[in-house]
Amino acid sequence: MVIFPIDMEVKIRKAIFEKAGYDEECYNVYLTWRRQILAEKMRKIDMQKLCIKEIKGVPLDYLQKKIQRWIMSFEYSIRILFSEERNLSNSVFVECSSSSNYADLCFMELCRTPMILLLDFANAVANSAGSPLRLFRLLKVFEALKEMLPEIETLFSDECGGVAIRDEAIGILARLREAIRSVFADLETLICKNENSIGIVNGGGIHPITYYVMNYLGAACKSLMTLEQVFENNNNNHGVEFYLARILLLLEQSLKAKSKEMYKDSTLGLVFLMNNYTYMVNCVKHSKLGELLGENWIKNHIVAKFRQCFKIYKANSWDQVFKGKLISEFVLKFVEICDVQSSWIIFDDHLRRKIRNNLKETLLARFKSVMEGSQEDINICGDFGFGVRDIVAGIDKMFKGRDELKNHR
Repeated sequence: MVIFPIDMEVKIRKAIFEKAGYDEECYNVYLTWRRQILAEKMRKIDMQKLCIKEIKGVPLDYLQKKIQRWIMSFEYSIRILFSEERNLSNSVFVECSSSSNYADLCFMELCRTPMILLLDFANAVANSAGSPLRLFRLLKVFEALKEMLPEIETLFSDECGGVAIRDEAIGILARLREAIRSVFADLETLICKNENSIGIVNGGGIHPITYYVMNYLGAACKSLMTLEQVFENNNNNHGVEFYLARILLLLEQSLKAKSKEMYKDSTLGLVFLMNNYTYMVNCVKHSKLGELLGENWIKNHIVAKFRQCFKIYKANSWDQVFKGKLISEFVLKFVEICDVQSSWIIFDDHLRRKIRNNLKETLLARFKSVMEGSQEDINICGDFGFGVRDIVAGIDKMFKGRDELKNHR
């Protein structure tokens, strides 16, 4: 540790001005002085090197903290430390008589190593592999690097090595962009996999892949502006909305296939689809996905398919009840269907009420019609202990809801 005078800048500037021919000596003294000060400042921000192997080995929470630390260090270094060094070197060596560009040389000699250390961290994140969860750390680093790129281009613009630093930063930004795009490709692959290990989703509830993909996309769209920047100037001219819509379409197709694989009862498969479509719609509407894809996309791609499922469900489940002409047939079939579907699930409270009300309206009208046209003794209803209240009560027992599933889940 060398103890320099407080007015060191003034002394070097005076030496350059008054003692022509000693520029190189002043340059060496300046480097010793500033290197010591800059090293102390870099120690305070505690910037550590992180390689790709280390990224693979650390827990996600710990890595998130290191990324937050890196972002603070990165922005502080460029905006404050490196900017100060650039201004100071330009100021001190402005009167330098030598043809050598000592201002640029000093700046690069001092800031090249810490800048490379900072960029190495970003590069390690860009080249890291892993689950789709790595998207969120990629986005954070991408945002920080893209925001600081104009200042990097201004600071590192000379021919003494600055251009190489600038080009490296631009290259890492491109690698981060490609890594983010590849995450969406990985997510598509995950959706398309035939995961037999999950088994049957009891009662036609929401499939884990639906939870995962929709919550994942909702979280990703919190950084929608960044995603739009990532996908701009894409080779195929498709924006981020194209890829998000394609992922949702793949999810819908996968769910449709699973509904046939998991359930022997095709009607239960339709309930499964209605549950999962409803969850998809709710997630889209309550996130920036809705803003991006628009109301027309929701209606045409999910809501329309849900309505088709409900129409087929209603016909498959209740066709024999609707067509029955005898009260005894109506009652027996009604009770049978209610017993079977009482263990089925309609996860969304609003949807469950809507389906029940629709069935009540239809079945009560049909019950009245059968009563009026039946050739059986009208007292048969009394014999069965069956009436309008029983229809309402039977339908109200159909389908478990969110609260009833808490223990099960």
